Amino acid sequence: MHLNDFSLLNNPPWSVTKETMEMLMCCFAECCGHIVLHNAPSVFSMVFSMCKPFIDPKTGTKIVFVKDGDDAACRDIIGDDWRALTGAGLPRAAPKSSPGYVHGANW
Repeated sequence: MHLNDFSLLNNPPWSVTKETMEMLMCCFAECCGHIVLHNAPSVFSMVFSMCKPFIDPKTGTKIVFVKDGDDAACRDIIGDDWRALTGAGLPRAAPKSSPGYVHGANW
């Protein structure tokens, strides 16, 4: 999840955040390897620390925070071609899309 442009002014409502967390815990926790939060603001790690006691321990270990310069961690988690797979460093095709994601080509 690319969070380069995240701010408290453009974040989703708490109900959406809560629903996303429930979905990740209930539906995808068993089949996902990691949930990688790329360039998340520091408030994310603080909130995660507060929420972690309520998250299944197995799911909690799958959530990883990485910054732009943390190539080694990204290679360990995703692989050597992590930039191509995630679109990190690529331009945005639309203002609200993730970097490297072109809806017409990828959907």
